[in-house]
Amino acid sequence: MGSFLRRTISGIFVQHPGAIGKPGLAGRLYRVRIGSALLLLLPALFLAGWYVQQAVVSHLRYNLAAGEEQPLTLEVFHLHLYDALTSDLRRLTLPAPGKDDLPTYAIHIGNGELSELASNLPPGDGKSNYVPGYIKKGNQVLPMKARYRGRKHWHWNYAQKSWKVRITEGNFLDGRQTLAFINTPDALPFDEQLVLDIAREHDLLTPEYFPFRLLLNNVYMGVYFYSAQADESVVRQAKRMPGSIYSGNEAPVDPRSGISTLWRSSATWKKVGATNKRSLDDFGELQELLEFVNSAAQVEFAEYARQHLSLERFAMMDALDVVFGSNQHDFARNHKLYFDPYKGQFEPIAWNFRGWRHRTVFNRTENPLLLRLKEVPGYLTLRNKKVYQLLDGACSPEELKKRGEKLLADLKAAQTQDPYWDAFHLMPKVSRYFRQMVRPMDRQLQATVFANRMRVHGQRVAFLKRALEGARAEAVLQARPEPGHYMLGLTVHGVSGFKLERVVPHWQTGCTGSLTVLPDCAGCDTEHALEFHPGVRQVARTPHRERGNVRTAPEPRLYPLKVESGKCPLQSLDVHLTNLVTGQSAVAPAPLGSAMAPAQPVDPAQEAEALAKGPDCLDMTYTAQAGQRSLHPWCFPVTPHTVVTLGPGEVKIKKTRIYGPHEGVIIQPGTTLRLSKKASLIFRGPLFARGTADQPIRFLPKKKKWGGLALQGPGTAGSVLEHVIIQRGSIPTSGRITYPGMLNLHDTSNIQLSYVELRDNRKGDDALHAAYVKGLVLDHVVVRDAAIDAIDLEFCKAVLTNVEIYNPGDECLDLMGTKVSVEDSVFSGAGAKALSAGEETRARLTRVLLTDSDVGVLSKNASRVRLHDSLLYRNRLAVHVIVESQRYSGQSRVKTGNSFVKHCGEELLLEEGRFKKMPHLPQLEPSGLPELRESLGLGQWSELAGWLEQRAGESR
Repeated sequence: MGSFLRRTISGIFVQHPGAIGKPGLAGRLYRVRIGSALLLLLPALFLAGWYVQQAVVSHLRYNLAAGEEQPLTLEVFHLHLYDALTSDLRRLTLPAPGKDDLPTYAIHIGNGELSELASNLPPGDGKSNYVPGYIKKGNQVLPMKARYRGRKHWHWNYAQKSWKVRITEGNFLDGRQTLAFINTPDALPFDEQLVLDIAREHDLLTPEYFPFRLLLNNVYMGVYFYSAQADESVVRQAKRMPGSIYSGNEAPVDPRSGISTLWRSSATWKKVGATNKRSLDDFGELQELLEFVNSAAQVEFAEYARQHLSLERFAMMDALDVVFGSNQHDFARNHKLYFDPYKGQFEPIAWNFRGWRHRTVFNRTENPLLLRLKEVPGYLTLRNKKVYQLLDGACSPEELKKRGEKLLADLKAAQTQDPYWDAFHLMPKVSRYFRQMVRPMDRQLQATVFANRMRVHGQRVAFLKRALEGARAEAVLQARPEPGHYMLGLTVHGVSGFKLERVVPHWQTGCTGSLTVLPDCAGCDTEHALEFHPGVRQVARTPHRERGNVRTAPEPRLYPLKVESGKCPLQSLDVHLTNLVTGQSAVAPAPLGSAMAPAQPVDPAQEAEALAKGPDCLDMTYTAQAGQRSLHPWCFPVTPHTVVTLGPGEVKIKKTRIYGPHEGVIIQPGTTLRLSKKASLIFRGPLFARGTADQPIRFLPKKKKWGGLALQGPGTAGSVLEHVIIQRGSIPTSGRITYPGMLNLHDTSNIQLSYVELRDNRKGDDALHAAYVKGLVLDHVVVRDAAIDAIDLEFCKAVLTNVEIYNPGDECLDLMGTKVSVEDSVFSGAGAKALSAGEETRARLTRVLLTDSDVGVLSKNASRVRLHDSLLYRNRLAVHVIVESQRYSGQSRVKTGNSFVKHCGEELLLEEGRFKKMPHLPQLEPSGLPELRESLGLGQWSELAGWLEQRAGESR
């Protein structure tokens, strides 16, 4: 053996025969003993052994973490060996740090705490799994608790681990207390960000999701993605009122069907947000939704959906799933729902669109709620119209490519310096082991993945457009026994609805008549009866815990129309239609077919009853099973629009009345409405309560107090209250909607209150509460002796002129997320603030007196207040500004122009920061503010004290 080694070494290192001089290194090595030779080779042997061990351990660790049983074949060993060498070579050749615009978050956790986390893998949920530490962003350092997150092996089985962070001690970071730092395994990590950005642009509630650099104990851990939780911060950011937030993800599987029970009961959901702490354990609104989904008949569910579900937003969420071929929002996973307490409606929270895919099906995912929504007449047309708009707009291949290329450029520096950059789905889909194997990534490979993803998306777009543009309508014309009477049958195929534009007749030679075309149904909605939507049916699929046991498929839908041609017979008709999804025009020729057989003689009453029943209107109990079909749209009842008149004189209201969107209400001048203790009036249609100065309209209690008034929903747009007195009310109660005020204006527009007086409300937070109102006008409105707040405006756009408020228990004007202009007004006697502006409010006050209150003006939470020609008078504190807020970015501001203070104990208090330029609050001079004096009707400022005392006395 020794001679063999010597001969081998000699063959390698012997000098060339032509070499001249003393023996070189090769010659000296020839004389090395075997032991010395092995010693020289030891580093190389150790290095080879090290990488062999690394490859084996990598395979075993992956098998164990992912629950695989893949044998260690030579090919698998080569893969792991190659990846180990590639990863180390990458770390040795990392470039110097570059510059980019990505934010940096730094986590600091002790070694003992890191060891504790490492001993609990895979990570578990619960408070006991967190360890303390600190988090830093910029100059902000905050205490926190953190743990590893994610059950999938790529989140915790490698150096880059995903984190869940809770900011402690009542602090906020980026306006949030709970954050997720995601180590995404996707080769194209920003595909989720692209979809969520588009969702946010289309007014869906959408948590923040963006890339950043993560440092762990000052060591660069690479590129992570910041995933905000679907909590109150998302709602506030989107300018919605904090309400119930439900999370549905994973539930027990029904042993009989093999399908997740998530949608069966609210007990399988988590409530992660609520209006207040008292309602955290109340799942009533969610349980009601689930009961309607599981058991309501179609007519009943459609009525519930139109009132309590934001169909526009559910359709947009559904459309994004269609466009990107997502299958994440199914029977078992990834559902986030928000319930708005002022609208009484659910809407989805956009969440988890990971992995764009294309299959030759319109919907890759179904869930019980979507199965029901697709039965609601017009929903699919609405959803598919949004799909088509996305395909031509934000989700077109050209637009997505631009967005993607920008993100690739933004990530270039950070990814190139990332020592642990890896991804899965880089291997052929031979098995789950290869599909989910995490391997090293680089920019060239990512560019290839992006190009392939765009190619797949282009295929998806082309498929969807063909389906939407390929919808068609067929028409047939048949003669009825009566001369000049025909039946026109219009059948809609595909996934798009159609609207009838006109019908062009072709008469028999030498004859021209007049044509009448009407729906052959009783009680049809005349506004929408000439819109024709395809039907849907449920078809069987192999039962799956996440996919369910059925999916929906389009079904042709026949619409019968009556045609009358007078004395002239028809040869054919051309039916001109517009595709409601694509906007394209279509013509369906209707040649004259054979005459219909005369109907058997029937009793006229029976004939009328049969006509009223309509086509295929048997609304059976709903079941999620193959064969379930949507009802014909003409089967749904239609409520005609009516006008209800109240008064004049005294009208007694003994119990709550709710007027629907189809009912307009007129209250005559001189009407006094006497309401019992729990009686309220809820208007969902327009209200016109126009009194006069001599004959005002009054809302008064029958005894000590009554309920309240509410104008609820878009149907109330354009309502007017004029010369109205509302007194000694409390709050209305109706369903699950929250009404904080004696008078409530919710989710509406163009509402006008003129010469309205509200006084002495007995219960509730506000005398007047408005939320989500655009175009609110208050003119000559007086509020006296409000129990707490006088006027509360939340997420409104409003103009207030000649508004007078006296002696509220808390605040005169409370603003949240509102844009408002106030002119020629008086806010007096507030127990707390005359004006409170919060949550990014923008308020402009001109010729306004703010007086006799604890605080004249409060500005907080990134709000801005401008005072022009205004006076702060006899307040303990003139202006209080909380400059900075942990919940809202940006600073609060107060700016003044020709405005003054007088007899205020303190002029200005600043907290949480400072102004770059301090507001100037000069003391009032006798010549100051002539505009305000004229507005108040004062000749001299010396008259002001007596003027105020008289006004305050009138409210008692």
